[in-house]
Amino acid sequence: ATHGDNYDFIGYFTNFEPHHRIGAAFYSGIENDVRGIGLAIGNNRRAIADYTRAMTLDPNSAQAYYSRGLIRAKQADYRQAVADYTKAIGIDPKDADLYDARGIALHRQGRYRKAVADYTQAIALDPRSAGKYNHRGIAYQRLKRPRKAIEDFSRAIGRKPGFAAYYNRGNAYFDLGQYRKAVTDYGAAIRLDPTRYQPYSNRGYAYEKLRRRASAIGDFRKVLQLSPNHRGAAQGLKRLKARP
Repeated sequence: ATHGDNYDFIGYFTNFEPHHRIGAAFYSGIENDVRGIGLAIGNNRRAIADYTRAMTLDPNSAQAYYSRGLIRAKQADYRQAVADYTKAIGIDPKDADLYDARGIALHRQGRYRKAVADYTQAIALDPRSAGKYNHRGIAYQRLKRPRKAIEDFSRAIGRKPGFAAYYNRGNAYFDLGQYRKAVTDYGAAIRLDPTRYQPYSNRGYAYEKLRRRASAIGDFRKVLQLSPNHRGAAQGLKRLKARP
């Protein structure tokens, strides 16, 4: 991307860590049936052991593989997470969240085309999901296909307007040189969550491209209020103040 703060990090995936969909049926007949839930929150190693034990008792439990995959993804062990999600999909191929989760893990490995394929399958199974369109849009951005990304971010916004989709679409517009549209989307993201510095930063760069010096200075100052050690904003202020 040509702007200062990249869209592609965990916070701007929608529901990067899907909730643990673990109910009584999953653990029926398993000793200490609530332990896996508590450990999934507090002790990843023991939680993985619990889910592995659950698989020995019920080898056809897609939930066990999915939950273990979530923990492995949280540990940045994306190769093993993909393996777990793949096993879960083999057991339950109609679960959109499984494809979405595997898509995110593939994305983290830099396997963006495969991620797009999984997001596309997830969308086919759950076309009302804003988050899944947002995820695919991010992958299209990484593949340098900003127009396709904009289509997906717009679909996400149409289903459920949210910070992530507005911010990500703003970045796609920025990459296309459509700075006014980028400014509009960054503004929408800021209205939804004024506590994040990233949209102020990138809007500052967009204002600079539009030669709106005062507006850019204002945004870079806001960035430094929210993130005092932000080098890009400090450099932007210095650069703009040096201009006549």
